[in-house]
Amino acid sequence: MLPNETERILEMVATGAPLSESLCALIEFLESRAPGVRGSILLLDQEGVQVYHGASSPLPSPLITAMDGQPSRSQAGSCDTEILPREPVFIENIAVDPSWEGHRNIALKNGVHAYWSTPIIDAKKRVLGTLALYNAKPELPTHEHLRLMDTVTHIASIAISREHEEEALRESEAAFRRLFESSRDAIMTLNIDKGFLSGNPAAIALFRCADEAEFISLSPADVSPEFQPDGRRSYEKAREMMELALDKGAHFFEWMHKRTDGTEFFADVLLTRMNPGPNGLIQATVRDISERKSAEVKLQRLTQLYAALSQCNQAIVRCTCESELFPQVCRDIVNFGGLKMAWIGILDDATKRIVPVASFGAGQDYLETLYISVEADKPAGRGPVGTALRENRAVWCQDFKRDPMTVPWQETATQYGLAACAAIPLHCNGQPIGTFALYAGTAHAFDESIQTLLLEMALDIDYALTSFDRETRRQRAEEDLRESEQRLRTIIETEPECIKVIGLQGELMDINATGLKLLEVSSLD
Repeated sequence: MLPNETERILEMVATGAPLSESLCALIEFLESRAPGVRGSILLLDQEGVQVYHGASSPLPSPLITAMDGQPSRSQAGSCDTEILPREPVFIENIAVDPSWEGHRNIALKNGVHAYWSTPIIDAKKRVLGTLALYNAKPELPTHEHLRLMDTVTHIASIAISREHEEEALRESEAAFRRLFESSRDAIMTLNIDKGFLSGNPAAIALFRCADEAEFISLSPADVSPEFQPDGRRSYEKAREMMELALDKGAHFFEWMHKRTDGTEFFADVLLTRMNPGPNGLIQATVRDISERKSAEVKLQRLTQLYAALSQCNQAIVRCTCESELFPQVCRDIVNFGGLKMAWIGILDDATKRIVPVASFGAGQDYLETLYISVEADKPAGRGPVGTALRENRAVWCQDFKRDPMTVPWQETATQYGLAACAAIPLHCNGQPIGTFALYAGTAHAFDESIQTLLLEMALDIDYALTSFDRETRRQRAEEDLRESEQRLRTIIETEPECIKVIGLQGELMDINATGLKLLEVSSLD
């Protein structure tokens, strides 16, 4: 084969010409160098099951049909018999060769008397097909024929291998596209400088975009709040995360994202380098973990509140009065319970105002100007704390900034980061006397399980208050009794007449000083 002709066909292969065109060009060239010989290329499918027509000169259709689609191990003809064994087949005379028994009449009828074939093998020693030559004369191939067959099968191997690789790539791309499109995780591609380049349907839905065009118009900073939970700017940290992925090949981390409607959510993010270099492409897989984070926060808060409940019970055992207990309870619920602030207010019956008597936590200055009433006809009496005491029920304000009950105090509470509030009435001897107010730094912090714990804590405080009151009344009764006894003793001792105390059996139990003097004794003993 002339160098320029070889280069022309190889250029066809390199520039992506259809495989059939490249193979036909090889057959045309071979036939132009071997008069009287017609050629065809039969290809083996990638499963290694069937052979099919790849390219040929205008051979009679019955002959092509006989060869096309036959099982690779068929006994139907020389080509089909020998395609897998990797050895050339040279049939000098079809008329007498037993391997052509099934196709002999078709071949002879179409002027084919000799058959030569050689397998097409790739660089990995896999059989891709066969080059079949049909000669009008009953003869064996010459040296020139063999050289041409070598050259043609070599170039055919390159062309077929390239086609297989491109087909495998297309299948891989199609599989990736199906995965990309059907994945429940948000998948996107991006460049560290250009931003997003694509996004799958899950990504578009996750960030609440109208379509992919809207999504790729955003930057990583656009889908993140200004600051991450650690206080770093999202733009700076996002670039650092991408640089780590480009350097290490992959990087996994948690991230706070923001949707186009402004809502924020936690996500697991896996960045994978798709190609190296400073302009490398990155694939990002994002999974919303809001539910998991919520469960983690809930579990942590429950654990903290159990610890606070334990501390509260210990304080109840140690403390002897409200003035000792209230500050300790407020301190424990903040330090151990993870809340932002807590305070206890007692009702002033004269003014109908709930007056703070103990508090702890951030934003206690909030209480200095706080005015809360229990009167429903006043705005200051219609908040969570006043309502809880007036109606003798717990009030759960899950979103302090938006709840109509908290309007008079929203601006001040926002300054101190108070996002949710719980107000629980406190009782002494079954009667409401005050309110236990608790504040969280996040909205919707008081779910059902946490409410149960806080109500249990309030019951324990109620028990302590009742016990304190009972003890106070007992001590007061004892003191009153002592005072009464002392008054009676004074009266008896100072009486000028003889006074005697006689028992039920007539025995003398006591006698005053005048009586002792009459008896001329110093004591009854």
